[in-house]
Amino acid sequence: MLQVDFDLLDDDGCAWASMRFRRGPAPPEPGDLVYLMDGDGHGCVASVERVEGWYVCVKPRWSTWVGGQLPAAAVDAAGRRPENRRQS
Repeated sequence: MLQVDFDLLDDDGCAWASMRFRRGPAPPEPGDLVYLMDGDGHGCVASVERVEGWYVCVKPRWSTWVGGQLPAAAVDAAGRRPENRRQS
């Protein structure tokens, strides 16, 4: 489990989480699935995109969201979830 702020996604829709004080098995690697949780206990599954030192870049899978309404960063101006957008 990694703690993130879902309102602070980068331009690619990814969150960055620190692993500095993480305990447990080996750190995640690109392609692994991890669970993300915010300070209010809301969360979802995410895929690890890359690892840079103590930080891991993760892309939330919004279809697994638990905790009520999706974060504002997860919905674009048209009100669609990122995974439902058409590719241009």
